[in-house]
Amino acid sequence: MEQFKIRMRDPMRNEFYFDLVDGERVFEQAGYSFFITETWDGWKVSDVLCGQTIAHGIEYHETIEIAKDRVTRNFESYLNQAKVRKRSNWKRKYAR
Repeated sequence: MEQFKIRMRDPMRNEFYFDLVDGERVFEQAGYSFFITETWDGWKVSDVLCGQTIAHGIEYHETIEIAKDRVTRNFESYLNQAKVRKRSNWKRKYAR
């Protein structure tokens, strides 16, 4: 297990923040790593670069397959979103 930062939204302030979670790397696509972590209602696959959620599901392996499929089919779109989020994330503080 490793620790990763995931992007969360605070509904009271309508702001994003980062939370540290334990997870494991599950796949890579063109040098970009993705990890899975268990949540209160299932599993979540996120990217290591900026912590954005790629897929959420109940079954461990199914959630990984959904994430792989989404990243593979929409890789250019993923890269554009990740770069924008990473750029804006560095301007903010990570801890609450």
